[in-house]
Amino acid sequence: MLRKFSLGVLVLLSIALITWAGTKDALTPIKRERVEQSVYTIGDLNYAKALTQGKNVIKFGPIFWGAYPGGIAFNNVKDAEDYIKNNTELLDTLSGGWGVYELSGDFALDTEKNGDQRYTNKSLFVIKTIITH
Repeated sequence: MLRKFSLGVLVLLSIALITWAGTKDALTPIKRERVEQSVYTIGDLNYAKALTQGKNVIKFGPIFWGAYPGGIAFNNVKDAEDYIKNNTELLDTLSGGWGVYELSGDFALDTEKNGDQRYTNKSLFVIKTIITH
């Protein structure tokens, strides 16, 4: 009985350690003091609501060794708006409204390409609402 209990505790500790290792970097967002080119993202209207309430909003970077590649990233507002317009049907299944938001990072340093799209490569603060739809 004690052996089964010890094995169960060991398994739970292993799962906790693996989970922590897969998320620890994403739990610490950064804010760049100097930005050459801003990073923009899309998010639902809860981002705008939280920002107006003075809350910190985080766009997460990669989690679980790339299973979540990071937040979708754009180097300009127009491309972010076009993404919303071109993906309205899909996005509307996830939430009732969307917006474009500025992040606390630098596009060259804090994003990377994955397939045809760029994603945040670390967690960043959402610092400003640009436009909502």
